[in-house]
Amino acid sequence: MYKQMKGVMSTKSAIWKYEQEYRRIYRLRELLCPPAGADGKRHYFLNIDGDAIREIIFGCCIAPAYENQIRAELNRRPRTFGHIQLFRCKRHSSRFQVQIVPA
Repeated sequence: MYKQMKGVMSTKSAIWKYEQEYRRIYRLRELLCPPAGADGKRHYFLNIDGDAIREIIFGCCIAPAYENQIRAELNRRPRTFGHIQLFRCKRHSSRFQVQIVPA
C-alpha cells in the first residue's frame, strides 16, 4: 500500500516539468514531533538545511499573520536563511493566471 501511495503522490504530469520541483515523502516516524500543544494537536516537522531552500513563494491568499511569522523566522536567522528570495503570487488583472512578483 505504501508503494502505491508513494507512486501516486510522486507522479507529476510532464506539462509541469518547467517548475523544476522536487517532491519528498516521509513517514511520520521520520519527522520531528514536539509534544502536543494546549489544543492537543500534534505537529510534524522536517529538519532541513537552510541551503536547501532557494526561494519562498507566498500564495495569493496567505494570511498576513502567517507571512509575518515566516518573515520573522527568516530575519531571526540571517546566516541560515539570508539568501532566500521571497516572492508573491498575484492574480493577473485580465487573464486567468497568476504572476510571481517580488514580495
